[in-house]
Amino acid sequence: MLAVVTGASRGIGRSICKSLSESGYVIAALSRSKDTTEQIAQEVKGHAVICDVLSSVEIQQSWSQIDELKIPLGCLVNCAGISKDGLLVHASEADILKTLQTNLVSSMLMSREFLARAIRHAADTSSVHPKSRNRSIVNIGSVVGLCGNVGQSVYATSKSGLIGFTKSLAKEYGSRGIRVNAVFPGWIDTQMTHAIQAARRQELEKHIALKRFGSPEEIASVVRFLCSADASYVTGQIISVDGGL
Repeated sequence: MLAVVTGASRGIGRSICKSLSESGYVIAALSRSKDTTEQIAQEVKGHAVICDVLSSVEIQQSWSQIDELKIPLGCLVNCAGISKDGLLVHASEADILKTLQTNLVSSMLMSREFLARAIRHAADTSSVHPKSRNRSIVNIGSVVGLCGNVGQSVYATSKSGLIGFTKSLAKEYGSRGIRVNAVFPGWIDTQMTHAIQAARRQELEKHIALKRFGSPEEIASVVRFLCSADASYVTGQIISVDGGL
């Protein structure tokens, strides 16, 4: 089965690729960075698909490449994301649109393509027990999309939009045996959070029950569960993985 992962070249996306590969999925790793995408694809013995999710044309081209692999689709993980922090009054229209397109709209476009193919496959296997027709979408949000944060109004909006999208899609396609869930990480050690100053990090950790930032691998393990047959009765859920923030 094929797992399609966007934002695959680093951080959480990279860990998701490795975790799903270890569970038996063939990985189609999508990212705009040619070198790092090819590197992670080589690490997981998967396939590199160079795609900037800001472009609907590139998304379409990516799915054409995925179709050529001739591997049955198992899951889609929408992990591509960007953040440009700052007060809303200082945000340019271009930055607002770029954040929404990358974090929210691309998940919709990727999911639309996945669903069109997954529905056809589901029709072909309609006589098979539902648990063995494991197809799922997992959207990667952020705890900021649940509680907001100063200087991240645009980013928070792009991530909170995934809540309604996930829940609606789960209801639309549950009858087809396709599950849709979202994982909302808290503060995770990634390139995005490395810029946080030590004093600010210590202050943030005070508000986390486990008193530490999480690791990309801890997010990947939850995604791995949601993409597995063990989660065959889990859909429409927003799962916070935040250490008790």
